[in-house]
Amino acid sequence: MPDSTANIDPPPDPEPSSPTLPPPNPIPDSTPLPGYLATHPPPPYTTSPPDPSTSIPAGAHPCPSCLGSTRRAPCASHRSTSLSPPPTTPPKDLAKIRRESSARAHQESLDASNAVAACKDDYESADYLGEKLTTRYRDCKDKTAAGEERIAKALREAERNLHNARLVAGNAKAAGVSAGHEMYKAEGERRRAMEEMGAAREVMQRKGQEMLRWGKERERCEKEKGRWEREARGLEKEAQEWERLRHDWDVAGRLARIATEDLVDSWNREVRRRRQGK
Repeated sequence: MPDSTANIDPPPDPEPSSPTLPPPNPIPDSTPLPGYLATHPPPPYTTSPPDPSTSIPAGAHPCPSCLGSTRRAPCASHRSTSLSPPPTTPPKDLAKIRRESSARAHQESLDASNAVAACKDDYESADYLGEKLTTRYRDCKDKTAAGEERIAKALREAERNLHNARLVAGNAKAAGVSAGHEMYKAEGERRRAMEEMGAAREVMQRKGQEMLRWGKERERCEKEKGRWEREARGLEKEAQEWERLRHDWDVAGRLARIATEDLVDSWNREVRRRRQGK
């Protein structure tokens, strides 16, 4: 007796008017056929219509014993296999399309995740460089303040030395010569101090410009990060949609298998009834 609980492939949906993508999870190309269908499967799928000159009449059974008779029941060894219309699309092609679509969606999700990670690394690197430049700017500012204080102190000291030298020069010629040397030294110190202060100001200006540039770079990285996050959310929504389609496809497949099992059971009952009638 053929197994009435076995599963057969459900007939695929008719070809839609607009292209649709199948769910990502593949389904098996074939399932075992029950009893007489396993020994005598349906004819293979062809894209060309049958030849009217060689085709048999409607309802005939192409076996040597009955010779295509339509006036009696089919032979026990040759049963009709037309339980379902031939598929419009080979199951292997559907499985291939589903596998390619699933792989493409998975690859796009991986690319988006890698891009978000790279943007995050760039953002962290820019933040670290900005903090480093801020620390250097503060150190330079502290050093500049200390240098200005030292320069002011040196200027005050030079002015005191110059005053003392002038007093000594007014008292004696030798003291005046010594005061001239001290005055020359003090002027050299003052010029060097002014040059150091100008160089420190230039360094501060350059550091300020670098801070502004890194601030702009940080804003650009933040914008890039936001854009990649939006794209990642879009891909997540697309993956959820694919999951929903896969679930709908599984539900439709289960319903089709249940309907097919019911059809097979009814056919088996009809076959048993005919056998008992004989």
